[in-house]
Parts: sequence; C-alpha cells; structure tokens
Amino acid sequence: MDGWQRPNPHLDRALELVSEDFAGLHTDLSTAGADVFLASGQPRKALRWLHSRIVVPAKPSFNEDLLVDFAHAAAETARAARDAEDANAEAQALATLDELLARWPTEPFTSERPDVVDTAMAKALYRAEVARCRGEAGQIQLWRRAIDRCHAAGALWPEATSRLRCAEAMLATGSRTSTVSELLRQAHATAVELGAQPLRNEVESLARMARITLREPAAIADTPRVQGALASLTAREREILTFLVAGRTNHEIATALVISTKTVSVHVTNILRKTGTSTRVEAAALADRLATSRDN
Repeated sequence: MDGWQRPNPHLDRALELVSEDFAGLHTDLSTAGADVFLASGQPRKALRWLHSRIVVPAKPSFNEDLLVDFAHAAAETARAARDAEDANAEAQALATLDELLARWPTEPFTSERPDVVDTAMAKALYRAEVARCRGEAGQIQLWRRAIDRCHAAGALWPEATSRLRCAEAMLATGSRTSTVSELLRQAHATAVELGAQPLRNEVESLARMARITLREPAAIADTPRVQGALASLTAREREILTFLVAGRTNHEIATALVISTKTVSVHVTNILRKTGTSTRVEAAALADRLATSRDN
C-alpha cells in the first residue's frame, strides 16, 4: 500500500500478492483496506483509499458494490470533522462524495444485479449513509428502512449497525423514547453474539451518554437468602423485579410481558411494599445484592 503507511501487515501482504488488475478480489481487498483505516480511527484515509479503488462504470448498475462502503467512509469522515469543528474537513468529505456520485452514470442501486448480494439492502444502507454524511433530515426513517432490509437479508452486522445509527439519529432529535433503548439493546446483543468489539464499544458508549442500561433481565438466583427475602413475592412479581434490576421502565416491561402499563405499576407497588423498599431503584438494588452475595 504505497503511500498509505502500511496500516495492517496482513492486508499489505495480500495487496503485494494480488495483482491490481485481478477483479476477483478487488472488492474484498478494497473493503478490507477501508475497514482497517476505519478501525484505526482514520476515516479520512478510508475515504481516500476507497476513492482511489472505485472505477466509475461506463454502463449503469456496474461497480456499485463499493458505494455503500464509500458512503459510510464519507459519513464517518464528515462526523469526525463536525466533532472537531473542522468546517474545511467536513466540506472536503462532502465534496469527495458528491464528486464521485456526480460522475456515476445513473442513480445507484436502481436495478437488481446478481453480483450485489441484496440490492434492496445495499440501496437502503447507501441512502442512509449519504444522508448521514450530508446531515440531511429524515435519517430516522432511512435507518429504519435499512434495519428492515438488513433483517430481511439475514445480515446481522449491518442490521446491528443500522440500529445504532437509528438510535443516534433519534437522540440527535431529542428523542428519549423506549424505542431508542430497544434499538441499542438489540444492537448490543448482536455485537456480543458476533464478537464485534468495536461495534459493542460504540453502542456502550452511546448508551452511557444517553443513560440507557443495556443489562438484560435475568432470573434471580434461588438461594436460601433470596428465598427468605423475596418469599412473599408472586412468580409474576419476581419476574417484574428482574426487569427492575435491568433498569427497564414500566412501559418497556409492559411491552415485553404483553400486559398493560397499569398492571405493571400495580405489581411494582406490591414489590415495594413486600420488600420494604421505597423506590424501584431501591428494590432493584436489594435484589441485586441478594443475588450477588456470597454469604448464602
């Protein structure tokens, strides 16, 4: 990777072994290079790298497969510039995106192609990333569409990433609904399942800033100490207590258990009375201490 400061020795070796004009691995190596730069916190280099690798096609609908990655790199570059209050860098990212797209023969992803795994998914991701780069309105709806398309394609990682971006877009508008919490929890669960540590870190960081707990409800260990302290709780009340420990709101509990919010409120009141606690946080803390205590 001449001039690219050799970001990864394995990728660099692959590029030495694979001829530049070998089309079979061009897309994979281009994407890998961009991923290396993005993972190392160098979105501007990722954008430059992809720009150097993308060939504008003579015919419509060809060579579109790298446009999603290109739009993503442009969006990350623009966001980094905004965070640094660097108007020139932001303008450059937008100009790089617009310059390439202006030379594209047609609107990307307007026809089905066998070499694009799922055109509908690619199109949704591309449009959402372009809007994120440009800071356009309507990003929530675009990311929701991307989530749906990724889910239909069975693409777990881009679906989780789309959930994260949708949550970001909602928080940017001041939304603090349970939908944001659920988006981040689902994205986090997928990141954990896939072992995608960078994605997991990003989700956890946003959740901390938004004061959203990612903890999942888990059964309280049935130790003698727990049995004694929570003996008066019904099975349903113990179930709801696990949601309190996980930091869920009444609305979120009601949605998860398919009961009314009013019913949840009644159960919470009973839990407080039976455990001798004054608030849901205090009740959750009691249950957490009982479950983790070694003195049983």
